[in-house]
Amino acid sequence: MNLTGWISQNYLYSCNRGMVSGYGCTDFYCRGGAVEIEAEKMRRRQLRAMGFSEKEILYYFKLLAAGECSDLERLRMLGDKRKETLDQIHELEQNIMEMDVMRSEIRKNSYEEQYGSGL
Repeated sequence: MNLTGWISQNYLYSCNRGMVSGYGCTDFYCRGGAVEIEAEKMRRRQLRAMGFSEKEILYYFKLLAAGECSDLERLRMLGDKRKETLDQIHELEQNIMEMDVMRSEIRKNSYEEQYGSGL
């Protein structure tokens, strides 16, 4: 079953069992279900943009469906991805600093060739 099917099935189950207040119909779209699907699509896009794999996204949504008991695991997942992203940023910053050093050396050599190195 794909992620959207899993979300729809899980949401319908929650609505029909009275787990989501105000939703008790069997028609998913009859009382705001379409809004919930759009919100979950948006969250999926956010997670993908953050670098989560499809497997991680599916796991995140399973945790989300589990409710508050999964808060710590979802926080751990987001924390791990945050650390990974910061590591990538630091690596890119290091690359930029190395580029700046190389550019400075090129400019210095070019200036010395043009005007000489002695004072």
